[in-house]
Amino acid sequence: MEEVGALVAVEHEGAAQGPEHLAGRVRPAGLLEPDVVLHGDPGQLRDLLAPQPRSPAPRALGQPDVAGAYGRAPHPQEVGELLSVHALQHPPVGRRQPGTAGTTIRRSLFDAADPAQARVMTDKIALITGSNKGIGLEVARGLGRKGMTVLVGARSAERGEAAAETLRGEGLQTEFLGLDVTDPDSIAEAAARVEERYGRLDVLVNNAGIAKGDGDGNTSELTLATAKEVFEVNVFGVMAVTNAFLPLLRKSEAARIVNVSSEVGSMATITSSNSPILGHQPGAYGTSKAALNMLTVSYSLEFRGTTTKVNAVTPGFTATDLNGHRGVREASDAAQVAIDMALIGEDGPSGEFRSDGRIEYLEGETVPW
Repeated sequence: MEEVGALVAVEHEGAAQGPEHLAGRVRPAGLLEPDVVLHGDPGQLRDLLAPQPRSPAPRALGQPDVAGAYGRAPHPQEVGELLSVHALQHPPVGRRQPGTAGTTIRRSLFDAADPAQARVMTDKIALITGSNKGIGLEVARGLGRKGMTVLVGARSAERGEAAAETLRGEGLQTEFLGLDVTDPDSIAEAAARVEERYGRLDVLVNNAGIAKGDGDGNTSELTLATAKEVFEVNVFGVMAVTNAFLPLLRKSEAARIVNVSSEVGSMATITSSNSPILGHQPGAYGTSKAALNMLTVSYSLEFRGTTTKVNAVTPGFTATDLNGHRGVREASDAAQVAIDMALIGEDGPSGEFRSDGRIEYLEGETVPW
């Protein structure tokens, strides 16, 4: 099997992970959205899936010549950073303040020795999976600026804590929470930690995701192993995290669940003659995002008539180092739709698929299923 892509931890896990995820031929693709989880070292995964034979896609409604920049139409697969399968890494322990005798400064509320004393009740508590960099980090930043206490969900303690430290340096209330969306024990432990320290959760943004393909990217070449790997993160991971945190979300006065999806999972968009992704085979990634969209609808039906709202969003084709910054959107702009949907009021939508209304080949803010 020739893999194209990688299952790596949250946004650039580092060289120590090795290049094994680049096995086989890496072919030019121009398809992947920023922050799709094929995260290895910067520059390793700029080209993911192989070009597929098809007719040239039409340029969309005044859209910049994205297809020309790539040699073909882009495959807008945006998502957040990947959380790969590894043992849970705990937040760092307390450190002593320079120049003091025995004074310990806690780097995280999760380091407190007494869970009861550590519980913090702020206005709103938000958890973003895969948020140490890229779109996920921008969502964390945006919600933090709205006064929320933000939990940076990431597998790597080093990278997750570094991201949280950056946000704290901006004056935001931010904590790192070790979380691997494919590891049941990691998920359970993370939920228990949030229960101990905060007692509830108000916002959950399921931002982690991956994209992988085999051979030339044709559906007939897709292996079950690859498809299962993608679904494990993009669908089952979302389900596992959401269900584990639902007891805490139910304690919120108005919980919000936001699933970061993609228009590649929209059957109407993928087959539209006005879409720059017309002719691309969605493969495991698009199929998983279609499943995520239906999962979003299913959760919204369960919570119909309550104050809990569940929606899916697409950030659009965003520039990151993973695609050589060839995307047409900045991460800060791409993250805004997830931020907005996390902040909707009681009259806001539920069970819908939204963009920010500024993706030119999508009409308006509501994305068709």
